[in-house]
Amino acid sequence: MPHTDSEDAATLLLRAERAMDRARSTGINQVMCFAPAMTILAMDQLEQEHCLRRAIHNQELLIYYQPQIDTTTGTIMGVEALLRWQHPERDLLSAGQFLHLAEESGLMPQISQWVLHEVCQQAAQWQEVVGGLRVALNVSATQIAQPGFADMILHAIQQYKLNPALLELELTEGVMMSDTETITQQLNLLRSNGVRIAIDDFGTGYSSLSYLHRFPVDMLKIDKSFVQGLERRGEELSTKPLVQAIISLSDSFGLEVIAEGVETSEQLHMVQRLGCKKVQGFLLARPMPAYQLTRVFVQQDILTAHLPTIARTPTGESQTPASSNTYN
Repeated sequence: MPHTDSEDAATLLLRAERAMDRARSTGINQVMCFAPAMTILAMDQLEQEHCLRRAIHNQELLIYYQPQIDTTTGTIMGVEALLRWQHPERDLLSAGQFLHLAEESGLMPQISQWVLHEVCQQAAQWQEVVGGLRVALNVSATQIAQPGFADMILHAIQQYKLNPALLELELTEGVMMSDTETITQQLNLLRSNGVRIAIDDFGTGYSSLSYLHRFPVDMLKIDKSFVQGLERRGEELSTKPLVQAIISLSDSFGLEVIAEGVETSEQLHMVQRLGCKKVQGFLLARPMPAYQLTRVFVQQDILTAHLPTIARTPTGESQTPASSNTYN
């Protein structure tokens, strides 16, 4: 109904494009008619994109690192790199609050390149200071689909003289299944050069035994929703069978397994009882800037930093939580 919206051809086209963009953002095969609110949304989108571009220029993007704990020794066996935005008005934003904006505005390649070099440079510094600390880096479908993705990773490793075994790339199951031929080639090249591969949020996507056999995977990460579901009462509600199955699967394939999102002592106790000895979550360690994590290592003057006694469970039994946590 063009005459009800505008009689100007240019305005009609602009509004049609906004309706089309809105339809695309809501899903596949959607139809949307223009509404005045779309103009406001478009202006807000442009303002957010401008803020994100400014953030890149002003170095407002940060990398935080969340320790991954080996509960049999109470030591940090690795960290996960997490992107943050120190927004001048909205405080510290997690990646989930702005990465969609980076994708839509075409800024993702630039941000991904920056993150890769920051992580490799920091990992190389830890390599010198603490004798090596494995760093996990999340990889999206857009990134791994880029031509020369594996070469870009290997170039950064070489540039900072980083031991490839200290870099672990985390991919979700959806990413693994998006373009199997391309991904297989990229991952095989990376794995043959020593880079580790982990499947993030395992069990929430297209779980398949075939791709565990096809792809060069080193680790499975049990999704936090399964870990937190362990506390639900009743056989129908508890996720215990799922967690147990993932741990058994990892054992069968000779893979490492780590539980994400451990937030209570009961969750820690249960994943340990099921046979998972590596954990990540707020209970033991919150994400922190690199300098803070480095200080933990240096102050203790040992190659691996120890956590409070809640993490040290050589017998597999959870102990009473310490009254204070070094990482909170």
